[in-house]
Amino acid sequence: DPKVVLNIAKSVNATNVSVGDLVKFVINVTNNGLSNATNVVVTDILNPAFKFNSTNRGEYLARAGQKLTWTIPKIENGTSYIIELVVRVISNGTFSNVAVANSTENKTDVPSNTSNVTVKPVVNLTVVKTSNVTQNLHVGDLVNFTITVTNHGPSNATNVEIVDELDNAFGLISAPGNRTITNNRITWIVPKLVNGSSVSVWVVVKLLLNGTFTNAAVVNSTENTT
Repeated sequence: DPKVVLNIAKSVNATNVSVGDLVKFVINVTNNGLSNATNVVVTDILNPAFKFNSTNRGEYLARAGQKLTWTIPKIENGTSYIIELVVRVISNGTFSNVAVANSTENKTDVPSNTSNVTVKPVVNLTVVKTSNVTQNLHVGDLVNFTITVTNHGPSNATNVEIVDELDNAFGLISAPGNRTITNNRITWIVPKLVNGSSVSVWVVVKLLLNGTFTNAAVVNSTENTT
């Protein structure tokens, strides 16, 4: 009877990455047996956090959702077969990946070592501030500012902090929502802003002085402190 002893090792080119990055896994299948291995099946079920991008062995690959199966016609005894698998990470967290191999001569699945990848979230926040009136104003008039923050992702934003520092020409009338007020500084905290969504807050002020004045808001989050 043929004697086939398969060994499978898996490595990854980066263990700390960010959402949206490409990661390359290398699967090395070695036949340590005395006989050639035929119809070697290598299976890798990707974590949902990984999106298939490419492989150097596409001619032997069959895909079914997150399940990737390579069927290699032959691995001679004493030789290795290398599969490169490139995925894009689409979620943050720590994820593991394991591949298994078997052959016609040895149907028992041989697992690889576990490759772990830690993925940091990526958040792209924008802030836009508008007012209901911009001209023909007089001292004592009220102005309503609207501040809209949008999360362009690709990750969810947490502990979103919106800060509006009012010019001394403005007297605060109201600022509804989950906010704190220190002198002319208004700070709102939004616990979570999911990818692709927006949130708006409002400030009503009274004009105290004559002149032309500007007012800007800034935003940051746990994932993006800039």
